This record gives sequence, structure tokens and C-alpha cells, in this order.
Amino acid sequence: MTVFLEIFDPFGSTLPNWHQVAVEMFFILRGQGKALCDGKEICFEAGDSLCIPATGKHQIINTTAERLYLLRFIVPNERFVELIHSGTPTPLVHQVLGQLPFALNSY
Repeated sequence: MTVFLEIFDPFGSTLPNWHQVAVEMFFILRGQGKALCDGKEICFEAGDSLCIPATGKHQIINTTAERLYLLRFIVPNERFVELIHSGTPTPLVHQVLGQLPFALNSY
């Protein structure tokens, strides 16, 4: 299982994508947005969770002028960790961690 924190800039989004075998789950920590999956649209907010089935063509969209914070879970990895590690690292500064729910701030 791959788990990571993802932060979307205001009105940011993923590109539409799909996975051959991986199931993807999102837990919304802060913010609002919508998910598109196989032609369906689901609105979400903090506290919601979403599950995207394998082969579901999907996109996550931040629909507000505020940042969107979510946890992404992918099972199995399907080379996602390698994709993330090939990107540009961005340190999580105190300002970003301060935006998360209290339980995560203590780490």
C-alpha cells in the first residue's frame, strides 16, 4: 500500500488518469472539491472519503480558492511511489502542517 499527503493549489487538479489493477482511496483532510470517475461527478469536503476502482478513469479537482489537503491510498503500488520520487521534492513547512487537523499537527 502506498499512502501520501497530497496538497492541491487553489483550483488545481490532477490530470484524468486510470490504473490497471490499483484501487485508489482518498480521505479529505481540509477543503472541498469534486471527483470525476467514468462520467460521474461527486462533490466532497473535509471528512469525506472516496474510493476509485481499478480501471476507473478519474480526476480530482479543487473547486475553491483555498488549498485542498487529502490523504491518498493506493493498493497495490503500481509504480506510483517511483513516479512520486521522480518529481521535485517540496518540504512540508510548519505553515502547511498547521493547516491540517490537530491529530496530524503533533508529528
